[in-house]
Amino acid sequence: MIRFFTYLLFVSINAYACLEYETIVDTFENGSPKVIYGYCGDLKLYEEYFHENGQIKIQKDYWWQSLPFGIWYKFDEGGSKVDSGNFVIGDAENRFIDELIDGQYLSNYENGKIKLKINFKNKFIEGQWVSYYENGNIQLEGEVESGRRLENWKSYTKDGNLYSASVTVGPFKHIWFYTEHGNIREEHIHKFDLRYAIRTFHENNRIASEFIHDGPIENYSKISFYDNGIIRHTEHYKDGARTGLSISYYANGNIRVKGNYEKYHRIGRWYWYYENSKLKRILDYGELGYKTGDFVEYYENGQLRRKATFERSELVSDYYEYNEDSTIMLHLSKEEGRKNYEFKFHESGPDGIEFKMVHK
Repeated sequence: MIRFFTYLLFVSINAYACLEYETIVDTFENGSPKVIYGYCGDLKLYEEYFHENGQIKIQKDYWWQSLPFGIWYKFDEGGSKVDSGNFVIGDAENRFIDELIDGQYLSNYENGKIKLKINFKNKFIEGQWVSYYENGNIQLEGEVESGRRLENWKSYTKDGNLYSASVTVGPFKHIWFYTEHGNIREEHIHKFDLRYAIRTFHENNRIASEFIHDGPIENYSKISFYDNGIIRHTEHYKDGARTGLSISYYANGNIRVKGNYEKYHRIGRWYWYYENSKLKRILDYGELGYKTGDFVEYYENGQLRRKATFERSELVSDYYEYNEDSTIMLHLSKEEGRKNYEFKFHESGPDGIEFKMVHK
């Protein structure tokens, strides 16, 4: 059985992961399938109609329902493709196959108002696409290329407000989504029909976050911004897991925290800073992500506050705490510390941490 699929990606549907399955809708008297529907989760991918000899007769490709129209293929009893064209999803779909519509096509609501206005050329949609709400406002408008792509489109709410829009420049397709006040709230960027980047925006139209993909969909960088345009945080993902250098910044642009991840685990030395760029804390996670190595904290004036050494999260040195004038506030021997206290590092978010000593 030959299947002709043309996956045209309208929004970020190419990242959609789902279980694909088929449902037999009707059978011949001999029990062989007459009609089969294919799904991806709840989304219909295709419909297939068969000759009694088991060869496919008609296939309707829904393109993951990412466009308002699909493509149909017709086959002879030997399995050879003999014809093809477009159909409008949800609008008497088989009529486009049976009647081989050419020229202008109009669809109307029961009240007589136009629902859809398009043009067919050689059974494929070509040129301007305009669909309307029942109240007469435009729902979707754009340019269809050879029945396979909808370019430079705009969609609207029933009240007439712009909801989304797209522009294609070279290999890049930009898709914007808008708030009810007309501000951009999100942007999707595709490169050669594969998701390349996603941006979200603050109310002042500055970028709030940005996801940039590098090859496979599971590999990407994530950058977030303050509403003043200063970078807030950068991190990287490989195979879907946070991996590599992670840096957080204060709103003034100074580094707040930096360190490395390996599959969501902090590894190596991590550094925390005060807003004035002075060092606040050093904590070594070792190669395996356990607290292994030096732990040092400083006051904002630069004076030492705490110091100790850990091995796989266990204290392996004396523990010291200091006053801001450098005098010793607390000194625990390694033995006393291990016997009487638990040293806890509570991690929160990509870079937050809280140190606590808990008496056993």
